Amino acid sequence: MSETERLLHEQHTAEIGRIPPVLMGVASAAIDFAFHETADRTLAWSLAPILAAVLLWGASFAAGVLRTQHSARLIKANIGLNWAVAHQFEPGKAEAQSLFDSANTRVVVYNAAQQWLLLWGAAAYLAGHIWSLIE
Repeated sequence: MSETERLLHEQHTAEIGRIPPVLMGVASAAIDFAFHETADRTLAWSLAPILAAVLLWGASFAAGVLRTQHSARLIKANIGLNWAVAHQFEPGKAEAQSLFDSANTRVVVYNAAQQWLLLWGAAAYLAGHIWSLIE
């Protein structure tokens, strides 16, 4: 890998790593916003989509936590895989490759879940807000 490719890869990895914590912060802020905006409202069916939004945002936050944990496992598996390849240790290479693939799949799944749950939560909140305006 050339120096330019290595630098671009490092920059890409750094940028991707910044997204989950930001989305976790957005989910937390959205939950707080929903509680703040609905604190003085009486119970009504129009609050059901807002409850769903809060639950979706909570699930988004949890997906971000799980993504972060699996990212750490992915890095650890990558270290083991690199060591096994460098030392031509075939039994360790197969196990490390399996761990790497598993962690990588989970990172991708939790990353997508974090983003989609955040967006679906926003849609649910908007639906609840519009419903409350119509009532």
